[in-house]
Amino acid sequence: MRALQPMVAVLARNPADERSLKGWSETLHLSERTINRALLDDIGMTFAPWRRLLRIDRARSLIADGESVSTTSWRVGYASPSAFISAYRQVVGETPGGRGAMTGGRDRVSTLQHI
Repeated sequence: MRALQPMVAVLARNPADERSLKGWSETLHLSERTINRALLDDIGMTFAPWRRLLRIDRARSLIADGESVSTTSWRVGYASPSAFISAYRQVVGETPGGRGAMTGGRDRVSTLQHI
């Protein structure tokens, strides 16, 4: 959906952007339901799981480039390294220190390319 492009562009540049679905709804002048439906139609998931994948995708790049887990967690929008590690494990299947930081979980993260 073309109306979501500003949100997609901002979150691609800055996955730590703290705006909630409600915040994006107000920014885009669309209902929360419309945003979630458009994302569901385009990529098969709603806002929260999509943003989590976006953040984890960026985190994987940062970690592969040698960034620490602590710094990465902050740069991608998590309040603490433990919250980041938990989300990372749910998406990739292992902790950021495992080989999944560079190789595992690509099939789930690759859906981001379709928006």
